[in-house]
Amino acid sequence: MNWDRIEKHWAYYEQLARQRWAKITIDELDIIGGRRQELVEHIQDVYRITLEAARKQVQAWQRHLQDGEPGSA
Repeated sequence: MNWDRIEKHWAYYEQLARQRWAKITIDELDIIGGRRQELVEHIQDVYRITLEAARKQVQAWQRHLQDGEPGSA
């Protein structure tokens, strides 16, 4: 899954992000707006983990997203 697609269709993907990182509110995800680095930094802050651990979580989440979702074709 290409991150540009995630960012372009963030309104959809933020729901999946909310399922993955339940401590992050929808309002916070709205502010993040699909920007990967901001998501990584917010995960680091909210979950009190290292930046590298947060980056790995986002990379793993990105890999598991399905291609049949918005913007594919």
